Amino acid sequence: VRNVGPKPQPFDEDLGMAAIKPSGSHPAAASAVVLNTTVNDNVLDGSGVGTGIEADVFSPEVLNFSADRNVVRHFNAGMVTYEDPGATLNGILTYNHLISNDLGLQNLDGTLDVQLNTFANTANADDNTAGNYYDRNCWSDFNGTPPYPVGGIGGNLDFHPNGDCGLETIVCPPDISVQCLADVPPCDP
Repeated sequence: VRNVGPKPQPFDEDLGMAAIKPSGSHPAAASAVVLNTTVNDNVLDGSGVGTGIEADVFSPEVLNFSADRNVVRHFNAGMVTYEDPGATLNGILTYNHLISNDLGLQNLDGTLDVQLNTFANTANADDNTAGNYYDRNCWSDFNGTPPYPVGGIGGNLDFHPNGDCGLETIVCPPDISVQCLADVPPCDP
């Protein structure tokens, strides 16, 4: 989501996937705009390039962003959040499946509440903001001993992680192993 003014723009115009549903915007003060944006119920496949879902906010805007029940796979980055200095990004991420991406979640300075998501990527998360809330997420690289250290310099922890993500590994021609959710067809590489 690239917010250049008061009207939110599609998160990936080049791919024509405008799944943003603005629920309203109004001036919070004379110089600030509050944007409420949701991205829900999408299945996105990047064929190995780009970013699946991106939420960016620029000064002096406030972005309240939620992503719920999305499947994002085969991107360089599954989900990226960015907060410009002087702006505010509040994100709620629930029931998303970030799988088979180079990087599952990258957070650059936003405030996040991340619960009940599945992360099964080359690198699951890179969160550079301290104090974000992670709870009951499934991490493909969880070693079984809580808490789970979320990647990035923010030092965040998931105190109730899960390692059984409900993923199946299938082999697709020509001998490519792919992790897929059993209940999300198709499982193509």
